Amino acid sequence: MSPYKSPRYASVVHTFISRNREVGVTAGVVNLFDRGPPIRQSASLNVYDASIYDIPAGRFVYLKVTLKLGS
Repeated sequence: MSPYKSPRYASVVHTFISRNREVGVTAGVVNLFDRGPPIRQSASLNVYDASIYDIPAGRFVYLKVTLKLGS
């Protein structure tokens, strides 16, 4: 059994585009579980290095709607 636990920092994005491509809707959540990323003092593969990345704390929800007007 691996001692590594998968991080609980997750992003979810869903996009809908109508068949005639006149309407598009995108909704998403960054940091779904409102948890901080895994932090390691030394950088190695597949871990979060606090000296390189600045990931804000807290959950972020967004919605984007696009409409194509006219022909």
